[in-house]
Amino acid sequence: MSHSASKAITQTFLVVDDHEAILEGTVPALKRTYPTAEIFTAQDIQTAQ
Repeated sequence: MSHSASKAITQTFLVVDDHEAILEGTVPALKRTYPTAEIFTAQDIQTAQ
């Protein structure tokens, strides 16, 4: 296995939605599917930057 192939890849998600209920449902689903991922949230594009 090459050195670059042995490195772990961290997945990163940015979930942007102005509805808190959507964020509360999406983030746990992502955590279950991608337990090692970094997950960030924002309620609009301005706070996402």
